[in-house]
Amino acid sequence: MDFLAAKINFAGQVDEADRLVEKGVDLNLKDKKFSNSAIFTLCLEVLKKRTEEGDEFIVRCLKKQPNVHDRNKSGYSLKAIDR
Repeated sequence: MDFLAAKINFAGQVDEADRLVEKGVDLNLKDKKFSNSAIFTLCLEVLKKRTEEGDEFIVRCLKKQPNVHDRNKSGYSLKAIDR
């Protein structure tokens, strides 16, 4: 999911990511380097280039109720992004 997250702002990638989420990919899986969850990385990437399609995708992901309180190695959580 990390590779897909890095490319989320390219044409067709939101559709591909959406299919994976609908198939049940774990949005709480963490990368080894920073311990960022998949949903955390997706949100960071979508925020780099805000689009309606990206925003709607993140809302669909959040409806899957991933753990937004889980912290990465730097102590940041998805819940803390809005602050």
